[in-house]
Amino acid sequence: MSLTDKNNYIPNGWTRLPNGKLVKGDASENEMVTSYKRILNKSDEQFKSIKIVQHKPELSDKDYKTGVIKRYFIQKSNDRNSPIYEVSRRESSKYTKSTRYNLAIINWVISGGDTYKITDDITQPLTPKDQNALSIASVSDVIPNLNMYLPNLLQYYKKEK
Repeated sequence: MSLTDKNNYIPNGWTRLPNGKLVKGDASENEMVTSYKRILNKSDEQFKSIKIVQHKPELSDKDYKTGVIKRYFIQKSNDRNSPIYEVSRRESSKYTKSTRYNLAIINWVISGGDTYKITDDITQPLTPKDQNALSIASVSDVIPNLNMYLPNLLQYYKKEK
């Protein structure tokens, strides 16, 4: 075989296998790596289009009569120190099945008085501040630093008249 022999010619982007056949791409790359790259490209395209729309609750008299609202928070799932965002209920539906973001939903007391917790014949009063702290604690496994994002446990709270 000489260098000018047409059987030695390998087009750019192709590789000759040990059996002599030509294949497009890098022959050293196995099927699993190729599959991973294909999935990664689809994933990147899918999530590039997601733009986080932050939300600040706008409360009505009806909300204050009810006394409790639901609040929705998201955070990147692979970085527990990444920013936390509050999103609307509608926006939160984008993140319910997401593997890239963790979603936490809490009940937030905005009006009313103390409630009572009864444990083994012991009655303890729970202030709205205590109730909101418990709501945050209940999702600390999902978003550990939510208590730092919500330092004011009486945010939006109005005392009953």
